[in-house]
Amino acid sequence: MKKYITITAIILVSKVSSQNREILFLDYETKKPISNVQIYSDNNLLTISDSKGNSNIDLTNLSKIYFMKEDYYDEYVSINELNKTIFLKKITAIKLDEVIISNINIDKILDGVNKKITYDKTSFKNPKYFQEFNSLLINNDTLIYLNKRFNFKPKNGYYCDKDNKIICNFNNPDKIYPIYKIQNSEFALFYNFIHNTSPQNSLEFQVVTKNKSSFQYKMQKSDGMYLITFEPKKKNSEFPYSGFLIIDMDDFGIYEFKVNTNKNIRNVVFKDEILNFKIINEESFVKYIKNEDNEYELIKYSYDIEFNSINGKFKDAKFINKYRKETTNPFNNDKLFKLNTATYKFD
Repeated sequence: MKKYITITAIILVSKVSSQNREILFLDYETKKPISNVQIYSDNNLLTISDSKGNSNIDLTNLSKIYFMKEDYYDEYVSINELNKTIFLKKITAIKLDEVIISNINIDKILDGVNKKITYDKTSFKNPKYFQEFNSLLINNDTLIYLNKRFNFKPKNGYYCDKDNKIICNFNNPDKIYPIYKIQNSEFALFYNFIHNTSPQNSLEFQVVTKNKSSFQYKMQKSDGMYLITFEPKKKNSEFPYSGFLIIDMDDFGIYEFKVNTNKNIRNVVFKDEILNFKIINEESFVKYIKNEDNEYELIKYSYDIEFNSINGKFKDAKFINKYRKETTNPFNNDKLFKLNTATYKFD
């Protein structure tokens, strides 16, 4: 009897162990480990990879799993095809062959782009299924943390699971600019770091395509696209932006837009006090793909900024914001809850 129990126990342990799999996540190009990869079943968060890119996944009753990480394309595999190592590919900019062109009216092209983003906004489609990552830090304290996949339901709102904890040390009385709370103090920032507007509505889009006298432009063409690079004409320009646009030659739709901001000072008035901030580094990037209906579908929107507080109670404090919005694969939306994206609270 004792022998029988031992053998039975071994069989049971073996069966349970076979349902767990060790997976290593690596960058496709660098072969370096990727931390914080989220592993989902169709409707549940299973686990997250550690700092060395390792994860242990319970595969019991699963047929397919999804891998999601900001700055990378999503991947999904059936359990039968699951390998011990998963390579994820980064979302990168288009590489065009350099063909310098002349005798082309850049102003006319930029006017076409500005008209497209101002009056033809229905051509730019935000995804129904996407991942949103947002982190805002002040020194070592977290003001905002969000890392979820969403399902957007037209005329109804944004839905996500409750698996990952949301940190939101702010209130948003006007649902536009939050008031942050830390160390029993309130303060405002110069920008909406919730990022709850569409990327094609950004100020930089308008400035670069409309304030043409403030920039120097160079243009190339390749594969039916224009590549326009830009930089300020003056060192201390009112618009300290440099970067590039990749646009469609036929309809002036935007494939990619990247902008870096030179160091500058920004401010906000809060409770009759002018709070000043020094920008150390700021970069944003937008990537679209043109579908068969000639619509531009969002693939990725990223925004990174580092800045210091010059005055006020938090003088010399360091702020860092990292934001990502990326298209993801459709998933089961039966167990989702409506999230107010202006307050980060569930309805």
